Amino acid sequence: MQEIYVQAAAITCSVLFIMIACIQLLLTLGVPWGEITMGGQHKGRLPNKLRIVSLISLFVLLLFAAVSLNYANVAGFGNGFRFSPFIIWFITAYLGLNTIANSLSKSPKEKWIMTPLSGIAFLSLLIIAVYG
Repeated sequence: MQEIYVQAAAITCSVLFIMIACIQLLLTLGVPWGEITMGGQHKGRLPNKLRIVSLISLFVLLLFAAVSLNYANVAGFGNGFRFSPFIIWFITAYLGLNTIANSLSKSPKEKWIMTPLSGIAFLSLLIIAVYG
């Protein structure tokens, strides 16, 4: 039964990672949502350098989703490969710090949009890391 909860947590955090990746894609394409990311310092479109950072973030988030699904045995790479516990704990710690940073943002939009998304993903990853 425990495996079902770990897999549900992996699916939950992967969906959230994909949602956040979609936001990053839109930011990369120039959608004027700069207030909801990177400390909310840029209203409107992000500067070109930060749009590149958003593009990199998009791929990192998709990697996080793949790692989560793989570690929880929801999706594999066909050869029995499984990521190490260190990687899951690293991503979990990173997301915990990210959630704290979002909650301390001076941007109300980042605080109220990104904090819950990263917080739920963090809790889901914590379940995967502890019980997976």
